[in-house]
Amino acid sequence: MSRRSGMDFVIGVAVGTIIGAAAGILLAPNSGKETRKIVTEKTKVAIDTTKDAASKVKGKIVSKVDKLRESIEDAFDQSYIEDDVYEELPEIEE
Repeated sequence: MSRRSGMDFVIGVAVGTIIGAAAGILLAPNSGKETRKIVTEKTKVAIDTTKDAASKVKGKIVSKVDKLRESIEDAFDQSYIEDDVYEELPEIEE
């Protein structure tokens, strides 16, 4: 999952939650007090869901960055070793 698509997912969850809450308030057959209680509970669930999604995206990004860092370090180390081997080769006289 790319960084952008992960952020799009988190934004989509947040927007969907807001739209759902607004529709729930407008169409609710409950009293104002009951509706506020329901909205509060659903908001807490939405916040938790969004935090979980963001945490998963962050974990994937950190994992990818770590793998990239290791690849770069390995390439650098390999390049350094090849340079050392080249420098240690004796010159061949003709």
